[in-house]
Amino acid sequence: MNRKVLALFSFVFLLAQPAWADERPRITLQEAKQLVMAALTPAQRRLPSAQAEFSASKEVFQSERFVGLTAIWSGEKNGSVVIGVYDVDPYTGDVFSATAECLEYKNQRLSHLQKRIHTRLGLTSDEYKKIKTKGNMCG
Repeated sequence: MNRKVLALFSFVFLLAQPAWADERPRITLQEAKQLVMAALTPAQRRLPSAQAEFSASKEVFQSERFVGLTAIWSGEKNGSVVIGVYDVDPYTGDVFSATAECLEYKNQRLSHLQKRIHTRLGLTSDEYKKIKTKGNMCG
């Protein structure tokens, strides 16, 4: 491929990316897991061995904007171990359902953790409002 075509392709690719995508600090995977656990109900958090795991299947759970995680527990014999599937915005710490359209999780525990993360990221209220988005399922 000649340099002009490569340069044009690179330029078009960069234009397709949100302006803030590579400039904004992001949450860590550990923080994303903590956010998902905070989004769970108290009863769900008390399930034996409850934890959040990174959803490795990019085709199913990942998008360009969100990080996919699955909350699981030890389960019962012949029962499901999945508590839920979640999308976490790596720029804001917002937690959404990865299976229910436009469902954003909110509770006091999650809000406190998000505020701490916003402080660590240096994310002001005005900046948050500018980059806040709807969940991955909102189309």
